[in-house]
This record gives sequence, C-alpha cells and structure tokens, in this order.
Amino acid sequence: MLASPNENAAGNHVHLSKTGQFKVNVPFNPTEQRGVGYNLETKVKTKNGNYQMEKQRGILEIYLDVVAPTLNVNQTVSGDQVTFTGTSNDNVCGVKVYLNGNNVFAQQNNAGFNVHDPDKPLNPYPDYQINQTENLKRGQNHFIFKAVDQAGNVVEKSFTINH
Repeated sequence: MLASPNENAAGNHVHLSKTGQFKVNVPFNPTEQRGVGYNLETKVKTKNGNYQMEKQRGILEIYLDVVAPTLNVNQTVSGDQVTFTGTSNDNVCGVKVYLNGNNVFAQQNNAGFNVHDPDKPLNPYPDYQINQTENLKRGQNHFIFKAVDQAGNVVEKSFTINH
C-alpha cells in the first residue's frame, strides 16, 4: 500500500501474513474518495526451477464517509394526530429517511463521490423537509425516524407519545 507517493518510503512497505492480512496507515479526511496505489511483490517459480520476484501494480478506489447524516425532528400533537416536522440531509448525497421502518424519502444518488467538483459541496441537494402526520391510538405510540446515508452511517430519533 502506498501511504505516500514515494513507493520506496519505509512507510509504504508492509508484510502480508500467511492469512493475507496486513496493516498500513493511510491518511484520509472524514469524507473522501481517493485511489490508493499498491505494489504487490510475489516470489514466483520460473520454468527452470529458480525463483524470481514479480511485481504487480494497482489502485484501490476507497470511498470513506464517517460523517452521519443530519436528522432534526419535532413533534406537534393535535387531537388524535401527531405531526412531525424537521429536516434531514447528508454531507454526501443519497440519504434515505425511514419512519418506523417505512421509507418516506430517498435522495437521488447521482451526485456525491463520483461526480465531485472540488469547488462545490459533495451534496448539491437541499435539506429534505420532513412533514409527516400520523394517527394516534390509545395508549403509548412509538415513532422512530432513521436517516441512513450511502456509506451506512445511521442517526435515529425516537418519540413516545401517550394518548
């Protein structure tokens, strides 16, 4: 793995265990798409029975997003109904919003990592405006909003209303 552009730098040399595992530190921002180059050197047996080192080069395209989406929800109870209002969005497009497991919003995934102009935000879309009205039953009513981004980061807001 090439943690820096100099492939001969000591930090770019890692040992591959017999099980295929290795560890290397590559600096990343909390949200980033970047190709990480690698050189894989293996010992191969030649036709005459001798061994020689063979080098394979490649690039791993890494998509990193450790930033959870935003989810701001308020409730207003009126009679036998509750209305939830608020917003949800993500630093990279593609956020989905669920209410009690049902998808109530899905942001288009055609921006973000793959179509990134460095002079613009990763997500060109405005906040999703939550405006959801639900009927209340007698007793306890549980509502769980969940926002999930493309990388699987999740944020939840729960409400319990006694009616």
